[in-house]
Amino acid sequence: MGGVIGKEKKDFKVLTLENLKFLENNTNYTKEYLLECHKNFIEDCPSGLLDKKTYIKYYEEMYPDGNAKKFCNQVFEKFDIDKNGKIDFVEYILAMSVLSQDGLSNKLKIAFQMYDTDRNGYIDKKEMERIIVAVFELVGETVKKNNLNAKKLVEDLFAKLDTDNDGLISEEEFVQGSLNDPCLSNIIDQNEIESTYL
Repeated sequence: MGGVIGKEKKDFKVLTLENLKFLENNTNYTKEYLLECHKNFIEDCPSGLLDKKTYIKYYEEMYPDGNAKKFCNQVFEKFDIDKNGKIDFVEYILAMSVLSQDGLSNKLKIAFQMYDTDRNGYIDKKEMERIIVAVFELVGETVKKNNLNAKKLVEDLFAKLDTDNDGLISEEEFVQGSLNDPCLSNIIDQNEIESTYL
């Protein structure tokens, strides 16, 4: 879908009336806000497309002591709806709209989707470990340097969240377990998703 609401759309720099109406109808953003966002997006991405290399570079500047590649690869894939290797303005706004939703429960659902990299509706231990290591590396924390043990952290999280002990965490288990754990819900509630993923 991203940017190609009508089949004839080829110039990603142009925000068509059709795409503007689509975004107004599918987000909580006003026409004026969308036009301002589009102007800023085009200033940053003159072609009208954000590629993965530029996305990674942006995060490398934000986290100069970290390694942004693993993290950005996982997040970029979630935003690239049409899987063309680039994020256009429509995809960007849809992602921004989803990530800026109010309510801890909504934020937890979004976090679950970020962890569920194979999109099978469950988080397994490998997926959990991959994202934890990617976040550690993003902020420049190495597992060895700070005695952070990703496998132990994963085991602890699964002990708390995997209520049916099947080795997988469903969205319901993730949301309910996080809501019931003040430490986990506090991390999510402090706008971690918006500031980290966008």
